[in-house]
Amino acid sequence: MATATRNILLQSVAKGNTWDCTLESKAAAVIKQCLTDNGGVTDGTLKVSFPVTGTATPEATIQQFQAALQLASSNSNNKAVGAESMGCSYAKCEQRVDVLCLYRTPFFLFGFICHLETKLMI
Repeated sequence: MATATRNILLQSVAKGNTWDCTLESKAAAVIKQCLTDNGGVTDGTLKVSFPVTGTATPEATIQQFQAALQLASSNSNNKAVGAESMGCSYAKCEQRVDVLCLYRTPFFLFGFICHLETKLMI
């Protein structure tokens, strides 16, 4: 992922979280399949799509929709409260760019700290 694009994601969707390269890799493996699910925010995931205008690159599209990523961030932060780490990836899928972020949150179970990591079943 280009540094400039990662910085946009770090300053918006992943703001306040530690970047996790393992989650980034897992997100990349899923998002490159260009699934047509509705996306949105669920426990452990955030998926958004943006239309590609003209011959724009995926990176240019993400930069163009940076304000929308900020909005998605404010919505996802309600679900991702307490997120420990986050990793995102993106792919151009026909005439759209899909962005998928996975996040990990700690929770307590019987006095031990455990980690929840979203497992995507495909």
